[in-house]
Amino acid sequence: MWKSSRGSEGVHKGMVISSFFADGFKMIGDLESTCDIRIEGVIEGNITTSKKVVIGKTGHVIGNVRAANLCVMGEFVGEALVGELAKIEATGSVSGTLRSVHFQIEPGATVEANLGRLSAEHQNVGAMEPIDFNADRRSISSLHLSVG
Repeated sequence: MWKSSRGSEGVHKGMVISSFFADGFKMIGDLESTCDIRIEGVIEGNITTSKKVVIGKTGHVIGNVRAANLCVMGEFVGEALVGELAKIEATGSVSGTLRSVHFQIEPGATVEANLGRLSAEHQNVGAMEPIDFNADRRSISSLHLSVG
């Protein structure tokens, strides 16, 4: 296995640890992680991480997401609570509700969602209690747009 001089403690030094779900992968169920998550396949369920969720160009997520950052290049259908930045790239498609501290929507993105701004006190999303997507929605604006 590992040589004693190398040890298992040094294996992760300098590496960015992430979970990757490749194109062709399909999962039905909830996913919890403490690292970055990149999805190129299909996930039907809730995703929770204290780091970043990237939905790649071939990725499809149907469910709720709670993360520090969210980047959508593929398709997202559901509700998201994002502690820092919710970014929808030109190839991205979002339907549902996004609540974030900051938003970035690129030209070409398709967004049919309610957007709500979180206050700075909610930035540590990973440490928050389980997400209640039916909470007070007074600060959420309805937005339907196709940028391009």
